[in-house]
Amino acid sequence: RLQPSSNLWTHAFGKSSSTLSSNTGTPLPPLGPIDKNATSTRVLLHDTQANLEKFSARVDALLNGFSEAKSEVKLVKTLFERDRETLMNDIIDLVNRCQTQIQKAVGSPAQSSVLDNFSRDVNLRLENLDKRLDAIQTV
Repeated sequence: RLQPSSNLWTHAFGKSSSTLSSNTGTPLPPLGPIDKNATSTRVLLHDTQANLEKFSARVDALLNGFSEAKSEVKLVKTLFERDRETLMNDIIDLVNRCQTQIQKAVGSPAQSSVLDNFSRDVNLRLENLDKRLDAIQTV
């Protein structure tokens, strides 16, 4: 008779697994597995596969959530850029309208014609000085 090494095998073998026999007198095959190591390995492999499938499902859910978050970030970026462009266009239009209204109200400054004449006179005198300096240098 095999000696059970753990409670699991004790339960699997039962207390009287070697004494079981049929009514005809032939012994019945054992209820527990004969190769305990192979059975344990199979059970562990099935548990590992089940845990791996759970992990895979969680990873898939995480990746789906990541993809959704990425697409939403792109959407927010697009909406933000569109809103910024709209705001900038509104500000530019407002500034242009204000500038036009100010020019209408102020008109041309009173000193602008006087300053233009003064600028022409200064430029004319500077040109005359340049000609005199050129004449002095040639002598």
